[in-house]
Amino acid sequence: MKWAGLTAPRFMGRTGEIYCTEEEHRIVKNHLLPHEDKFIVVWCLRGTMQQKAVQPLAKQMCDVFLNAYPNSYIILTGDETCQEWEWDHPSVKRVSGVWPFREAALACRYADLVVTPETGLGVVAGAYGRPKIMMLTAASIQNICGNDKNDYSLQSEAYCSPCTRAIYDTRSCPCGADGRPICVNFGVERVVSRMEEVVRAKIPRNWGEGEKYTVNGETVWM
Repeated sequence: MKWAGLTAPRFMGRTGEIYCTEEEHRIVKNHLLPHEDKFIVVWCLRGTMQQKAVQPLAKQMCDVFLNAYPNSYIILTGDETCQEWEWDHPSVKRVSGVWPFREAALACRYADLVVTPETGLGVVAGAYGRPKIMMLTAASIQNICGNDKNDYSLQSEAYCSPCTRAIYDTRSCPCGADGRPICVNFGVERVVSRMEEVVRAKIPRNWGEGEKYTVNGETVWM
C-alpha cells in the first residue's frame, strides 16, 4: 500500500469487503439452517500451491475435535481433487467440487469457525471478521491476517517459514520423508487446541442482514 502511494487513512488498516446477492444468501442459509444448533466449521482441504496441502491430518484433527465436541458440524470444501481426501461421518458434509467457490465463501460468513491453509477462504473469513485458523506456511500472520478480527491463525514451526515464495514445485524446499515440504506439518494437538480456544470464546454468529446496496437492479449485502 505504501509503495502504491495509498497511505491515506481510508486505505490503510482495512480488510476486504464481500457482497453477495440475496439469492446467494438464501441458498447458503438453507444449507446451514438445519444445523444452526451446532458449532459449524468450514474446513478447506487445500489451496493452489504445494505448501497449501495440509489435508493428510485433516481427518485426524476433525475426529479428535468431534469426539470432544460432538455437537459440531464440519463442512469439507475444496476443488474436485480434494474429494479423495474426504471421508464419511454423520457430522461431516462433503462439498469439495460440488459447491462453487462463492457458495463456500459465503458459508464462511455464517460459520462459527473456518479452518484453512493460507488460501482464499481464509481471506474471506477475515473479510467477514469470522473466527478462523489459517495454517500459514509461505506467508506470515502479519502479511495476511494483520488487520483481521477474531484471528486464531497458526504459523508453521518450520525454520524456513515464512519464506514469502509461491511454491508451485518443491525443488528448493526442505522436504520430509513423505516428500512434502516440512512447513505443512502442523500437529494435530496444536490445531485442535486452537479450535478449542474458538469454542471457549463463544463469538456470536453473523446471521443477520448486512448493509444493502442495489447493483444493476439486484440487491446485494455483506
